[in-house]
Amino acid sequence: MTALARVGVLFAAIACVAVPVAAQDDAVKAAGVLRRQGRPAEAVAVLEGARGAGGDATLEGMLGLCALDAKRWEQCDALAAAWGDYDGDDYRLVVFLGRHAATRGDGEAGRLRLERATTLRERPIEARLELVELLLRLPDLGAALVQAEALEAVEPSVGRPQRARVLRAQGEHQARKGPEALPKAVEKYREAYAADPSDPLTAALLLDGLILMVRAEEAAEVIESLYGAGRDPLAYHWRRAQVELAAKRIEPARAQLARVLSLDPAHVEARLESARLALDAGDHPGARAHLDACPPATPHESRRRLLLGLLALDLQDDGAAEQHLRAAVALQPGNTKALYHLGRLLMKLGRRDEGAEILERYQALAH
Repeated sequence: MTALARVGVLFAAIACVAVPVAAQDDAVKAAGVLRRQGRPAEAVAVLEGARGAGGDATLEGMLGLCALDAKRWEQCDALAAAWGDYDGDDYRLVVFLGRHAATRGDGEAGRLRLERATTLRERPIEARLELVELLLRLPDLGAALVQAEALEAVEPSVGRPQRARVLRAQGEHQARKGPEALPKAVEKYREAYAADPSDPLTAALLLDGLILMVRAEEAAEVIESLYGAGRDPLAYHWRRAQVELAAKRIEPARAQLARVLSLDPAHVEARLESARLALDAGDHPGARAHLDACPPATPHESRRRLLLGLLALDLQDDGAAEQHLRAAVALQPGNTKALYHLGRLLMKLGRRDEGAEILERYQALAH
């Protein structure tokens, strides 16, 4: 082969591997459009067709993000290994390396990468979104709130729901500390609800907290904003019933429970609350009717059996009372009311050792 021929072969080989920069840029743009459309697998195909031998950071970063979105884990691992020592300034590649590290369980490495990515653009929306998600999992709720607030400053429609998520998580963290921290939890839920009133979980947590604290007027306002004007009559009357029950306003509670049962006769919680009120009033036939009307095999069966046991105690049917109370405990070993009444019943029946054991279990759980 002549020298000229060898040169020709060399240039032909280079042409097979080298991809013009303009073509790579076009591929990255096309892949970005596909990714925003929720078509990451197609974006991966476009990028793979434009890859060159040298490894362009911008293209490889977009490829990594699309591969993550498409859950192509082996490809992601290979890309992360190839670029593991990267310390350059390509935003997409740094975000990919941070997301990959977090996905593979290295939260701190992911955090460092994503924090760096936030310095590489004026509007690092994806990096901050991923940071909020990661910091919620770690958890570092204070840092998560900082990132959510920074995101809201540049993109309110994206950042505000994220700030609400973090505030809700802070409220849940307070709630886990016990009843004494409930006011702080409710304050966080209130802030989260103000930031994103459309989130049903935040609204439910806020309502539950307000009801536990017997903040009847404030709870009623939230109920009205969520369910009023005919938006959800069943939820509206059930939540109003819970407020009245917490405030011990018996007649308004009865009226709201009746409205619930007129809309849904199989509403188990409303049946059980109605049965309890009937028991408290000595209306044994009314209590029995509500308990019998409860659908079988619901998550509330332990409480239904407890109320049947209390009804049997009122009627001095000790055998039925023991049967129902034991069933309540079997279904829910932490049912302290059932344990207490079962222990007292066994002591009354002269089975003192059995009764003492049950009451010890009650004491251990109740204190």
